[in-house]
Amino acid sequence: MHIVPPGGGDELTRKGSRIRVKASARSSLGVLSCLETDDPAGYEARPHVHRASTEAFYVLSGLYAFLVGDEEVSCGPGSFVLVPSGSVHGYRVGNAGGSLLIIYVPAGIEQMFRDLGPDAGASLTDEQFGEIARRYDTEWVRRTR
Repeated sequence: MHIVPPGGGDELTRKGSRIRVKASARSSLGVLSCLETDDPAGYEARPHVHRASTEAFYVLSGLYAFLVGDEEVSCGPGSFVLVPSGSVHGYRVGNAGGSLLIIYVPAGIEQMFRDLGPDAGASLTDEQFGEIARRYDTEWVRRTR
């Protein structure tokens, strides 16, 4: 059994977003990773693709614009977005900020955020950032529209 109290979990940051690891590859025996985010207004996860993992988002608070493939959808609290591996996706947070629960299957991608270092790669060059992401079968892509 693995229990994490409210507000608990290993804390990481990325461009002002606070990420708490609720379940990791280690705690789930490799089954899934679960992250909870607190995202500031305007935060953006640029379009990217995970080639080896499926990602699921559950909106806890705020308004998010999710991009999956070429479709962009506005999602509020209670919305669920499932992104199969190999699908281009990303999101932007609305003006009030928001919070997400994110699940990756299989587990392990949380280590990418750790490998990126303080503030998840803010001090890395694009080439260094991309090299670390590729270790986790992740690639940032240009938006086509």
